[in-house]
Amino acid sequence: MQALVVPKTAIAQESLVAESEESQESEESQETVLGEPCLNATFLINELGESEIICNDELFEEEEEEEEDLCWEESNEDGYSSGYCEGVTWNVNPEGVRSESTFDELTGCNFEVRSDGSSSSWCDDGSNSFTDAEGNTENWTETYDRESGCSLRIDSNGSSSGYCDDRSSWSVDESGVRSESTFDESTGCHLTLYSDGKSRGSCEDGSGFFTDAEGNTENWTETYDEQSGCSTRVDFDGSSSSWCDDGSGSFTDAEGNTENWTFTFDETTGCGTEISSDGSSSGWCEDGSSWWIDQDGVMNEVIY
Repeated sequence: MQALVVPKTAIAQESLVAESEESQESEESQETVLGEPCLNATFLINELGESEIICNDELFEEEEEEEEDLCWEESNEDGYSSGYCEGVTWNVNPEGVRSESTFDELTGCNFEVRSDGSSSSWCDDGSNSFTDAEGNTENWTETYDRESGCSLRIDSNGSSSGYCDDRSSWSVDESGVRSESTFDESTGCHLTLYSDGKSRGSCEDGSGFFTDAEGNTENWTETYDEQSGCSTRVDFDGSSSSWCDDGSGSFTDAEGNTENWTFTFDETTGCGTEISSDGSSSGWCEDGSSWWIDQDGVMNEVIY
């Protein structure tokens, strides 16, 4: 039997043709699969050596939906709770006031609505607003200049203020009075000068002063005792006063006469009561009502 001899060039040509056909089939297969949108594809080689594309978009969409639908909530021992679900962030403070916050990507603004009727908003462009429970609204814009290191706030009532990274600041109130504050690191003191001639200062050691437009100056020192939870202020005229974290306090005038008082708040009634050492007492409630009893026991009451 005579052996058939095939030239090497023919073998090479057939191999190239086969590879070309296989590549064309593979490209046609890819075009067929990729003809449909596929965001999450897997490339495989089957038993015949052919390439396959597996589209996992359905699984990808399911995972995306699970992430979008993720909701959570948590609570603390102090009565504060918070959570998130479907684009809404909420929290409830220990007093029971609930707030819900949402973000509008179109405007770049966060909106917060509270169960007490108040609301607020803050936006990426620096604009902000706050509306209290009675419907009174305040608007302002706040911007930061990286070059100067200063923030600028302009309020809707005509006032404005600024604060800089070097701890200096300034403000202009509704009547146009301007104040400028600086901090001296060597003394640890803040100094504020007003355009109407007044000035005031306060230092980290508790000392402070105030000078009115006529040049009359008052000086004082103020300290806080962590053990007793009380702050004490001693004035230049010899008088002193103190107030404590538990609501108690006292005042001693320049002649040495002292008056003490205690303060308590009843969460059930929403009312606070202050009882003085001279026999008088007073109180106020969250509903706006208040009362006062003088040393002779005569009561005056204001009801809203």
